[in-house]
Amino acid sequence: MPSLGISIRNIHFLLNRSPFQFLKRIEFSKAIESQILNARDFLGDISQPETTLLTIKHTSTTDAEYRTDRPQLIVSSTSWTEDEDFTILLDAMQKYETVAAASVDPATYPKLLFVITGKGSLKTYYEQKISKMQLNRTRIVTLWLEMIDYPLLLGSADLGISLHKSTSGMDLPMKVVDMFGCGLPVCALGFDCIDELVHNDENGLIFKDAAQLSEHHNGFVIPDVDCVLKIFLSLFSFAGSLRHSCLFKETRVSARKCHLRTPAGKLGEELEGAVAQAVH
Repeated sequence: MPSLGISIRNIHFLLNRSPFQFLKRIEFSKAIESQILNARDFLGDISQPETTLLTIKHTSTTDAEYRTDRPQLIVSSTSWTEDEDFTILLDAMQKYETVAAASVDPATYPKLLFVITGKGSLKTYYEQKISKMQLNRTRIVTLWLEMIDYPLLLGSADLGISLHKSTSGMDLPMKVVDMFGCGLPVCALGFDCIDELVHNDENGLIFKDAAQLSEHHNGFVIPDVDCVLKIFLSLFSFAGSLRHSCLFKETRVSARKCHLRTPAGKLGEELEGAVAQAVH
């Protein structure tokens, strides 16, 4: 699976990572499957050695590619405290389920797999709420990841969600910085200063409630090409403009390779072409 990189002299920064190596890990797949009711119906058959939750390798010598029946991977991280109201996410999932069920063709609404990482006092409370939900097109699992695995998960995902609401109105969620660092578009809960980090419709989307978050799910998994292009290009531009006093000087940025993790298809081709033009 290709990745996007920016080379500056002899330094190579990897913004997106291939999901294949990470997602094929046995312990990760088992951790996901063990929490999903009717896992095979929702995830498909992932028992083959060259198949993961999201990808497939048709031969041992070919690159992995996204499975056509894969769920969209949406991630969030939390300390499970009152600073983050996960009821918003659960309500958004239920609204997505309702809209999909009422559709003439529910299959046009992709399956959504939500992976929530972290530990905290309210984790059990929310897990109990999750266990009582009636879900068809969506699933949600909770995991604790080692530090080395967390950025790999972010780099494998389609969308990140931040439910952080600042009690002081002044602190910004570092999880969003992590997601941006992996080239991951973000939907963030709005509060007074969040627009200092997330610029709506530029490097992410800001929502105020479950209804808006559910609409944003639709916008990313049934993509509006122009919207997705705009956000991805903004992320790449932001990453390319970063300067560190010890590592960066006034120098011409040379993009030596430019590929997206986006699967083959019209959207992937348009994204690759647009980004290639933007960085050359």
